Amino acid sequence: MLSFTDLEDICEDGSDIATPPTTAFDKLFNDKENMRLWNKFCSRDETEQR
Repeated sequence: MLSFTDLEDICEDGSDIATPPTTAFDKLFNDKENMRLWNKFCSRDETEQR
C-alpha cells in the first residue's frame, strides 16, 4: 500500500481527514459588518454593554 502513496502525503495527526472547526471568533473576524458592530459594542462603557 505504501508504494501507492507519496510519503509526504502521510499525516499522523489526523489533519488530513478532518477540517478544523470554524469558531465564533473566526466568523466574527471574517465579516466586516460583524466586526463593525463588535467594535461599536466594545467602545461602550460597562453599563451600556449589559
